[in-house]
Amino acid sequence: MTRVFALSLAAVAVVCAVADETTLVVPFVDPQAISAKVIGVDAGQARTTYELAQGAYTGTWTDPQGSFPGTATLVEGADYASFTYVVNDREGSFTAGGVCNFANGQETCVAVEADSAGPVTVTHTDAARPFGLQILPATGTPAPSQSNSSPNPAKSNSGGASNTNSAGGSAPSSPSPNAANRLTAIAPILGAVVGALLVLA
Repeated sequence: MTRVFALSLAAVAVVCAVADETTLVVPFVDPQAISAKVIGVDAGQARTTYELAQGAYTGTWTDPQGSFPGTATLVEGADYASFTYVVNDREGSFTAGGVCNFANGQETCVAVEADSAGPVTVTHTDAARPFGLQILPATGTPAPSQSNSSPNPAKSNSGGASNTNSAGGSAPSSPSPNAANRLTAIAPILGAVVGALLVLA
């Protein structure tokens, strides 16, 4: 498993709600405290662009760990999402990006992640799992057809998630130990590929 896609997160939801929330599917991310700010809208395609960052562990979320370092950009519509995620910390730099399609309650994604060991391509199919994100003051207005909501959650995928990792066009390969170890402290990040995937250095 790679550093972006191998982790689980111990985030706990409680009944009280202090911050405003919107419900979104964030590919590869378990429910946790994440803030979201609207930074752009494509009304023609009914897609909204959000800037994601570590949320506050108050109100709905009470996990004491800060597990979403870095920042992410999420573009989401009713049947589509694309994302980029960047971390720069004392252990180095890490980037990830990809696109997903939503259909029949499932998310099908292709992504590329890269650190000092080089890029790894990952494909992923699983039930789409929307959860609440904390809303920050917006610089744009969500696309009308999205209505601040994600696709309906799917029933459990009896087959579980399907992940395939490969470096470039070669046969599947395992990520470097450094990549797996570094992600033990952070959350997993963020269908059809539209154009080429991000070219990550």
